[in-house]
Amino acid sequence: MTSDTHDKVKGIITGKIKIGKTNLSKDIPKAYWMHSRGPIPAFAWTYQRWHGTRWYKRKVAVKVGSNI
Repeated sequence: MTSDTHDKVKGIITGKIKIGKTNLSKDIPKAYWMHSRGPIPAFAWTYQRWHGTRWYKRKVAVKVGSNI
C-alpha cells in the first residue's frame, strides 16, 4: 500500500490484503501515547469533553419514547 497525495497518483489503486491475524511490526508501548500536558490544556480538554457530552445528549442522542 502507498500513501501518496492525489496529485501524484492518478487512476485506480489496488493492493493485496491478507485477511486474518498478523504479527506486530513494533512492540506496543507501555506508556500512554499522549504527552504530558499542563493545567491549562488539561482544563480545556475536560471542559470540551463536558460540553461535547452535554451537546450530544441534547442534539444527537435519541430520547426514549420519541417519535424520531
